[in-house]
Amino acid sequence: MCVNPDTAQYLADSCSFLFHLSVRYLIVSLNYAADWTERDMKVLGKQCQRLGKLYIQWTRAGRKFYLSPFEVKLSSHINRHCWRKERCELAQRQISVDPQGYLFPCVQFPKAGPQSDWCIGHVSTGIDEERRARIHAASEGEKEFCRECAIKERCHNTCGCLNWQTTGSINGISPVLCRYEQMLLPIADRVGEVLYKKRDPLFLHKHYNSAYPVLSLLEDTLTRK
Repeated sequence: MCVNPDTAQYLADSCSFLFHLSVRYLIVSLNYAADWTERDMKVLGKQCQRLGKLYIQWTRAGRKFYLSPFEVKLSSHINRHCWRKERCELAQRQISVDPQGYLFPCVQFPKAGPQSDWCIGHVSTGIDEERRARIHAASEGEKEFCRECAIKERCHNTCGCLNWQTTGSINGISPVLCRYEQMLLPIADRVGEVLYKKRDPLFLHKHYNSAYPVLSLLEDTLTRK
């Protein structure tokens, strides 16, 4: 789901509604390009706190689910040794194709057009590897705005596509993104702390067992049969 300033107040209720309809995979993302005010962010913060309580409640009840961005933030703490591998890498692991067959490094870039520096090839001729590598290398550059930030290694600031959409630069950082990340991280950490201290079996299995995705899929498949 995409959260706007005018719908933020319904976030927790919306996730709960879908959850009780047996939706188990919930991806929550902000409309970072919207005009978020400080009041909107406070409303969003309260909703994230409610979501955190629901995360604990559903987990303690033994209910299997995936609720981003909590899963992502929990992983950024638990899997610090390999967390960077999970983050967005522009022009590396996915490409976007426009209606004419031109290739771009991610979903926002086709609007730049095939004559732009963001076009990395065409389906009929393949990928321009030199250009793709150049775009990726540029996106890996130091984010000056984040240099002294204590949470920069756990932040979504590496998404060059989002950065370009909101600031016009693949290394620019949206103030909305920055505010949201700083607000969300302590809530997610508190959720993880509560469940870890309780030694909740589902939480430990889900976040500390690398085989969990495969075992979970097998379990669901056998249950359906």
